[in-house]
Amino acid sequence: PVIIKGIYTTTVVVGGWEFMFTSVMVHCFIGPSQQPVFPWDHWNELLQISAWEYRQFGLVVAVPLSAFTGVFAMSNIQMSYGHYTLTFAMIKTCPEDLVEGYINHNLPDEDKDNNGGDAGNIEDMDKD
Repeated sequence: PVIIKGIYTTTVVVGGWEFMFTSVMVHCFIGPSQQPVFPWDHWNELLQISAWEYRQFGLVVAVPLSAFTGVFAMSNIQMSYGHYTLTFAMIKTCPEDLVEGYINHNLPDEDKDNNGGDAGNIEDMDKD
């Protein structure tokens, strides 16, 4: 993640052709010297929460507009062992994606047989 410090556009004429360039000046976040441990780390594959040194940034650098991908939210947290900026990746999910705290995206569908049909339930068989 970065903090945007400015967006600059310039036009250059070469051989009668105009070329427009846009550059974004950014401060990159700095990772913590020692990775903090948070209660939600167990679910981080789904949550996508990252910790960064609080209000610590790298030098200002120029990057092209095409360098920006993704969306995130930002907050901060004070722990007994440090103050951190947190970034939260904005990924689409819903409660059904969680099974006992794990991601459910790649689990086999236990209610389907090998042909994709409803496999039924053993308890349901006894009711007939």
